[in-house]
Amino acid sequence: MSSGFVQARAEGLLVEEHSTETSLTQDSLPLTTQPLVLASTSEPYSVVSRTTSSGYFAVQPEDFFSLSQQTEMPQVPNLSDDQFELFPDYRSNPVQAIALRVDNQTSTKDWVLHVSNFGPDQYVVWLKTGQEIERLTVEAGHQPLGNALGRAISLSLPAGEQTEIVLQQYATHKGWIPYVGLMTAEHYSQWSARVDFIYQAAVGVILGLSVAGLLCWLLLREPTFFWASISALCVSLYYLEHGYLFEHFYGVKHQRGDSFWWIISLSSASLLAFAGSFIQLGKGCKALKISFYSLGIIAMLLPFIAPYVSFFTKAALYALVTNALMLAILISALIKIRSSGRYYLMYLLGWLPLCFTIGQSAWFFFADWSEVSQLDVSYKLIWEFYLHVLHVLIHIIALVDRVRRMRIEKAEAVRLSNAKSLYMAHSSHDLHQPIYCMNLYADALRPFLKQPQALEILDKLQTSQSAMSRSLQQIMDLNRLEAGVIQPQIQAVALQSLFNEVQGELAILAQEKGLKLRFCATTRWVQTDPDLLLRMVKNLVSNAIRYTEKGGVLVGCRHRAGAIELQVIDTGQGMSDDAISQVFDIYQRVSSGEQDGAGIGLSIVKHLAELLNHPIQVSSRLGQGSCFSLRLPLTEKPVNCQPLAKPETIALVCPEAGQRYLTDYFMAQGFGVESFASVSAAVAAAVDNQIAMLVCHASLLAEPELELISQAASLKNCTLVAIDADSLPSHWLQLRSAMNLIQLRALLNFHQRKANH
Repeated sequence: MSSGFVQARAEGLLVEEHSTETSLTQDSLPLTTQPLVLASTSEPYSVVSRTTSSGYFAVQPEDFFSLSQQTEMPQVPNLSDDQFELFPDYRSNPVQAIALRVDNQTSTKDWVLHVSNFGPDQYVVWLKTGQEIERLTVEAGHQPLGNALGRAISLSLPAGEQTEIVLQQYATHKGWIPYVGLMTAEHYSQWSARVDFIYQAAVGVILGLSVAGLLCWLLLREPTFFWASISALCVSLYYLEHGYLFEHFYGVKHQRGDSFWWIISLSSASLLAFAGSFIQLGKGCKALKISFYSLGIIAMLLPFIAPYVSFFTKAALYALVTNALMLAILISALIKIRSSGRYYLMYLLGWLPLCFTIGQSAWFFFADWSEVSQLDVSYKLIWEFYLHVLHVLIHIIALVDRVRRMRIEKAEAVRLSNAKSLYMAHSSHDLHQPIYCMNLYADALRPFLKQPQALEILDKLQTSQSAMSRSLQQIMDLNRLEAGVIQPQIQAVALQSLFNEVQGELAILAQEKGLKLRFCATTRWVQTDPDLLLRMVKNLVSNAIRYTEKGGVLVGCRHRAGAIELQVIDTGQGMSDDAISQVFDIYQRVSSGEQDGAGIGLSIVKHLAELLNHPIQVSSRLGQGSCFSLRLPLTEKPVNCQPLAKPETIALVCPEAGQRYLTDYFMAQGFGVESFASVSAAVAAAVDNQIAMLVCHASLLAEPELELISQAASLKNCTLVAIDADSLPSHWLQLRSAMNLIQLRALLNFHQRKANH
């Protein structure tokens, strides 16, 4: 008989044939089969044979237990060929026996009887040599000998004599197809050592690969590695349950109880989870997704049904679910191969070893065993494990190929993103030029518009253009940061001067919303890039003003060990924990009260903080406000730091409302401000005090005032600015409104460039 038959038979499918129960009484017929000749000490001998054994026959349980108290050799029925049973039928009777005569023609008397079956709870071996009878017993969990394939018991067979052997097996649960072999103790020791080594090596490989997969999951946070490891461990547990490890190390009987069915269910569910995560089931076919989830739910429900149905019903249900599961997995692999990379081909190949095992078991169930004359040793428990190792190894290769492919795709995406960022960073002028021209055309159009409604529409148009320009500038800044174009210039920076500049620029925004903007005075210096830090603080403060409806914004510093923590605190709507985690993400717009997300500004702050190595933290309470903190390295005031020059003076000649707004703005920018009721008073004051800029409202500028200003020698290098004027000499600058923050910034930039030249 080929070993494949026996290997398949050991799958655990029970034999349907029905054997005749026979009591072992003195009226039983003697054994008439041919003796099993033991002529070699280096090979095993099969006990279950049509020519040398009686075949399996049933024994009444009461006879089995009563014989356990006797010392007489049980007699064996003389069975005809059509009554010969090659396999024990534990389904019809829990006690099965087989008998044979052996003729030991070797010089060795130390032999071992090996049974490749962990199903029975108890073995009784009867030996009769001449008139001498010996009874040996082996109980599950207490066997003195054994290996990965089964249990064993030492026998003493006198050399040159014949010995009658009767092996009785008692199983409280359904038993499994055994191979019974007879070999010398020396040969068994060597063979058992080889078997255990090969088996344990496979177990070690699986455990090692599973641990490696879990480590990959912890490092990469890729769920496919997790489910690959869990499924490998669950399937290994299923195979180990067939073997001797539980019995050998823990004394657990090898029974098909509830735990066995739970192991199968967990194995099925974990294999489905691994397959689903590998093929990214959430992005795939809806029908495939439904089938995966349905099979997983059914697999986990089966253990709850198992206690209420028979063994064969349970086996049939699990076989049906397992085959449906493998079919769904194979179909999913074929679908992915058509649409994706070659690692899905490796993924498909990885399932073939398991499919082979399942298919071979199905073939075994329908095989014709009538022509089989002998059961030889089966190594199914071992090669099943190595097929499992092959299954895991192929899938590891597929996973590695998948990770490699994903890294290539990620590198390509990063390359394209960097190329885009570089293009945007170097295209700033080309993108800003059309917007700048739009503003010029709008200014040129203003004198031709006389109706108030038309002027109002033009103002709204220019306001929208200014907002678009700011947004584009933020996008350009972000792209320059991502492209690495911006390089920080680290130096000592006085925080107070930075606070003054931010307050001068943003105080007007806070006043318009009725908010208090306060800066705590400080004398500290920090080591940073002044321009980049200024941009960060401006973005944080403007963002705080934007999302605060009542109360105010406070900017100050806290001393930390060797550092300064610059904090921007507001009394706005606050943020939830989920919103805090997304607040710096340009691609996520979080919600805070009635306002939309923080936008690009905070993303720029995050990039600048990473560039300058200034850690940024956010704390917030919903409905109470938020606090953004920047940790800055503390430094000493430079020794060669020059004292601040006397601030330039700006003369204001305008109505009270605009005068108050402009005074606050220019003082916040570091200028001295003097207000005058008339142009003549301002010209007279310029004789004694140098005036850097004269700002007049058009209503106070008539021909005499213009003539007076043009003739004043003290105003020769002064920047002349008119507010809300229609037509003025070319050397005058014009502001549409005293409260136009964008034009005020442009005015100061122009004045600075003029002073530098």
